[in-house]
Amino acid sequence: MQKSPYRTRSQEMAAFASEKVKAQTPSPKQGQYKSYAAKLPAMIVHNGLAATLAFMKDKGDQWGQLYKDLQDWFRQAGLLPPGQADLLEAILQRPAVEYRRWTREALAVAEWIKRFASAELQGSAEK
Repeated sequence: MQKSPYRTRSQEMAAFASEKVKAQTPSPKQGQYKSYAAKLPAMIVHNGLAATLAFMKDKGDQWGQLYKDLQDWFRQAGLLPPGQADLLEAILQRPAVEYRRWTREALAVAEWIKRFASAELQGSAEK
């Protein structure tokens, strides 16, 4: 995805989310991804970003895919330091002000992923 100087950050997030969700289309687990994407924003709000990321990383499978998608966004947005391989580790090293900023960023991306997953993916039941 090429960055345009005429696109807002929200437009960049939407394009990113659309790309990530479309990559799930041929998967037989797209219903699971859709279901988890629907839960993700609420989990971040209720449990906090670090706890949600730790849960996602631990669960793997489609939760792991969502984790990777968030990590890819933070890397693409230039927030994940170049030498930092893992989003959770980077989050835990941030000061409180930056942690809150990253939480808002993750929530915004999660909302876009949720919207596109709802519109584009088939199925809904968790398996």
